[in-house]
Amino acid sequence: MAAITGYALGAGFTLALAADWRVSGDNVKFGATEILAGLIPGGGGMARLTQVTGPSRAKELVFSGRFFDAEEALELGLIDDMVAPDDVYDSAVGWARRFVDGPPRALAAAKAVINDVLELEPALRPAAERRRYVEVFAECQGGGGKGDDAGR
Repeated sequence: MAAITGYALGAGFTLALAADWRVSGDNVKFGATEILAGLIPGGGGMARLTQVTGPSRAKELVFSGRFFDAEEALELGLIDDMVAPDDVYDSAVGWARRFVDGPPRALAAAKAVINDVLELEPALRPAAERRRYVEVFAECQGGGGKGDDAGR
């Protein structure tokens, strides 16, 4: 979960993109600005940006290094929620609370399968999903009823 305030530029933007969900203040400025220093985004930033926006828009943002506002970030799918600056942290905590009491093993498996869609070759995805389903189902049948860790 990323709670974004102020500026999310360069490596800060890359770090925000690594989060599962992003809540931003409505006054935040974003940008893949590394090109302005003769560099390119690292740390997986270009891959994540391309996955979210598509290659054409990712190229425009990276090649130009331009700043853009939270409204455009929301339109591009780069943030999940835009709130008043003073509400960013409370909103981010609210997002996280929606999932904190869920079954941890099932949530982890679901996240892994979704990530597999982005990382695995298409032919390998169904088998990976089946394997994770079987693992969670077997754990669920073994006791916890929710695929949960015993004693949680």
